[in-house]
Amino acid sequence: MAKIWRSRDIIGVEDAQRWENKADSSHRHKVADIDGLPEKIDEVTRSKAEKVDLTGHINNRNNPHGVTKQQVGLGNVTNVEQASKQDFQNHLNNHNNPHNVTKQQVGLGNVDNVRQASYESVEALKLEFQEHEDRLNAIEYMFLQNDFTAPIRTEDGTEHTLLADENGHVIVADWKYIMEV
Repeated sequence: MAKIWRSRDIIGVEDAQRWENKADSSHRHKVADIDGLPEKIDEVTRSKAEKVDLTGHINNRNNPHGVTKQQVGLGNVTNVEQASKQDFQNHLNNHNNPHNVTKQQVGLGNVDNVRQASYESVEALKLEFQEHEDRLNAIEYMFLQNDFTAPIRTEDGTEHTLLADENGHVIVADWKYIMEV
């Protein structure tokens, strides 16, 4: 009975011995006698040759096809030389307004040249405003809580209540008043 081989079969010792006994060392086949082998050899050979040709073609930077810039959509682009890295760096490092641009040219002709406040000045002003706001908030809180108040009467006889300290002395007053004791 002939054995049917599958791709994942294990080859045993008996199988190997049977193969050894089948063909002697003088037994040879011609490439043309093996089905499909000549075509496969031609295919591999052509593929290798094409790969070599393609690599050479890819590495050829001399525009072998004579492609024009019009063909690739660059017909309106002018061929101008780019500045060298050194020239570009020198230009960047020149801070003397090499182009003599005026503020009128950039739309700032009506702007006064005024010095901006320093960061420290702005922070000091913010702190001062915060202190005033905190003081007013404290006064408002004291008044709303009715912690320390003093009754007063204005010259026209109208009665008011003003903030006072813990001893009854008025803290805030913007008009002439008569203290009631």
